[in-house]
Formats: sequence, structure tokens, C-alpha cells
Amino acid sequence: MIDTQIVTIQGDHPTTNTLIIAEHFGRKHKDVLRAVRDLVNDCEEEFGRRNFAPTPYYDSQGKQQTMYSLTRDGFMLLSMGFTGINATRLKIAFIEEFNRMEAALHQPTPRPGQVEEVKARRAREELLKARPLWAQIQRYLEKGLNQREIALLACKSVTTIRATMKMMAGCGIIQYSVNPLLSEAGKRGNQKRLSLVGGHHGN
Repeated sequence: MIDTQIVTIQGDHPTTNTLIIAEHFGRKHKDVLRAVRDLVNDCEEEFGRRNFAPTPYYDSQGKQQTMYSLTRDGFMLLSMGFTGINATRLKIAFIEEFNRMEAALHQPTPRPGQVEEVKARRAREELLKARPLWAQIQRYLEKGLNQREIALLACKSVTTIRATMKMMAGCGIIQYSVNPLLSEAGKRGNQKRLSLVGGHHGN
């Protein structure tokens, strides 16, 4: 099993390089370079330029040297000359890593806020798991039941259901708001009851 990164993203496509290839296939870097240069000389200029890019790097002594960056096609062409059971396993490992990197490149970029939305949804799911009554209320709301019907099915008072729904709304689980007309009607009803009570005491 290869425990180092053998393929990286360079620009808009995955690549490997001759240093990595030489290390994993047990070959001298100068021999790999020679093989690459032979391929570049033999293939079409456009193909060579697209798949074999000379790249500077600094060796352990701080001297600037040259390696080649290879695309998938460049690696496939070069590795045709590597034979043996171990070489075959290594080629498969490289190909699988190229596949993985290419798949990652083609994944759609998350739109702004999408990551936060996913986190919030997971947090809501965890809350519902931890609070069975909340999950029960949400299921009943999705079926179109009102607070009284939910209270009957959940064996809770309407007051408890209403208070729970307010907490759920505060956590973003559901949308809950008091109808202003009903609220105003409730206030008038309270005022009427207070007036009746006051008149009763006045007699």
C-alpha cells in the first residue's frame, strides 16, 4: 500500500512527477528522465507538451534540477515500459489515484451558504433524535394536524404543545408564529372577561 501522495492537482488536472515515479518503481531518477525525454522526442509535439511538462525543483543540496510533471496519459505511456508483478500493482495504485483526483475535480462547487445549511440541517436532525416529542410534533405538522389534534395524539396539553412548538421554532426546526388576528381576538376576549369580572365585583 502506498502511504504518500502520488498524484496531486496541478491547475485543472491531476498529475504525478518523475521523482515520485522513480521512488515508487525503484528506478534512478536520471533513468526515468531519459525515458520521458525519449517519449517526448518520439510523440507528437502537442501531445508531449500537454502530457510531459519540465518542472524545476531543488534537490537536497539546494541545487536547481529538472523533473517532469506527467498527466494520466503521460504516466500511462511511460509506465508501459515497467513490467513485473510489483510494477503492475503500482500502476493500478497510480491509476486509481488519478481516478479519485479526477472525480474530486468534477464534483460541483458548493454554492455560498450551502455548507452552513448542511451543518444546520444536521444539527436539527440531532435535536429531533434527542427530543422524541419534537420529532413527534414535526411528523404531525407535516400531516397537516393542528395543535389540538397534536395534543390529543401526543397525550399532552395544548399549552405544552404550543410552548414546545415555540422552542422548536427558536431552534429553526419549524416555522411558528401567532396569527395577529387570533392574538387580537384573544386580547379582546381577555378584556371582556376582565370587564365581566369587574362588573361582578361591583354589584
